[in-house]
Amino acid sequence: MSTRPSHALRLAALGVATASLAGGVLLSNAPESAAAPPSSYTVKGIDTSHHNHDATGQPIDWKRVAQKNAFTFLKATQGSRYQDPWFARDFKAASATSLLRAPYHFFDPKSTGDGAAQADHFIRTARAAGYSGTKPGELPPVLDVESVWVNGKEVCPKALRADQLDVFLKRVKAAFKVTPIVYTRASFVNGCMEGKGQVFKDYPLWLARYGSGSREPQSVPGAGSWTFWQYTESERVPGVPGAKNTVGKADRNVYRGTLAQLRALANLGGTPAPPRPGASWPTVKQGQRGVDVTTVQLLLTARGHAVKADGIFGSGTTAKVKAFQKTQHLTADGIIGPQTWTRLAPTLKPGAKGTAVTALQHQLTANGHTVKTDGAYGPATTTKVKAFQKAHRLTADGITGTRTWAALVRGGGSGGGGGKPGGAGKLSDAQAAAKLKAAGISRVSSGNCTDRNRKNCTSLQGIRVGTVNGVISLKKKSGCKVT
Repeated sequence: MSTRPSHALRLAALGVATASLAGGVLLSNAPESAAAPPSSYTVKGIDTSHHNHDATGQPIDWKRVAQKNAFTFLKATQGSRYQDPWFARDFKAASATSLLRAPYHFFDPKSTGDGAAQADHFIRTARAAGYSGTKPGELPPVLDVESVWVNGKEVCPKALRADQLDVFLKRVKAAFKVTPIVYTRASFVNGCMEGKGQVFKDYPLWLARYGSGSREPQSVPGAGSWTFWQYTESERVPGVPGAKNTVGKADRNVYRGTLAQLRALANLGGTPAPPRPGASWPTVKQGQRGVDVTTVQLLLTARGHAVKADGIFGSGTTAKVKAFQKTQHLTADGIIGPQTWTRLAPTLKPGAKGTAVTALQHQLTANGHTVKTDGAYGPATTTKVKAFQKAHRLTADGITGTRTWAALVRGGGSGGGGGKPGGAGKLSDAQAAAKLKAAGISRVSSGNCTDRNRKNCTSLQGIRVGTVNGVISLKKKSGCKVT
């Protein structure tokens, strides 16, 4: 999967200006909300192609790779004709180890109707190498959908059509009797597929995001979150050959589940199915400020560990977090990570009252669904919860469960803001667009596109929560139509 340069965030000048007029919250430089880092996931693997052999022409030592990896994906084909020259050898050698493995196909359309031809080419090549999809140790086959290289630049495939991706996936599923995995990234779906990722909604997602620290891949619009995360394209992996007898580099990945679940996915028994992409949470810890901190403090109070809800994660809050973690038999590190969040955030239903409901109301307001923070889960709060759920493609039942809490705190941000709703956390393009749409605010682009990699597009990727809330506030206070 290809190397990508980093691209600076481009914001619409009007959006920045209105945010400044509406409260100045754009000035904070607090860190972006985070989720669990790759290092917190124990099931790791690599993916390879001929590129991992090009520097030396030497084979990969798959036995060494298997010592520190649980799985591998190997490039088999591209387009309707290309076959990776190392695939058959690598697949055979990897199959002789403990590695769970599968082939992948790079979708490279040359016409708007070649989905079936690409699928047939992939199926023939994989079968010729001995892959069936159902043998012990074989993971589901993978469709790789991303930018292509033209004249030294990454561009959207001109002939890419969602209906042909659907043809490919269904044809491969029928051939191997297993649901394929899809490799892509949210920015590609936004920029090259107009944000319409629904074609991938029934498939496990393998998403890429490099050098992001603990910021996980963004959810694919219409399809959801990740099952596999490709977190780097340049990690040194013992067993991969490098120049001058050095350890070579390879793409590295993590699996969002247990080894037992991954083995079940690879026809080795155990748990019958891998987890569907689940809720993800920001990491909140001492030194941070903002609405997520306020939420933590209110939820701690609701759980019997009363602390002032000032939006500042100081030593007092840290002590309360540690005390709560001890009662839950968690590591008492004072850091609010995924495990602590799931124990801390209760399922709330209409009719509930208390500080946990107040925390919910703060989060709704921070996400652009303004509601009175009275601690009562009445009709107004229920309506706002349903609107938020609908905007984030969640079941719009008005009940605040784990997935709704995770979407709220991930969108609300944990950046500066003095504890007031709408701190300086950052949003994905899809999250920002949903918040603006819910407030009746539209956006336009000279290129009618949202791909941050194209200069005539306008992307909201990475925009601060405070900026979006400022625009929404301006619209409400001015009574004017805002674009």
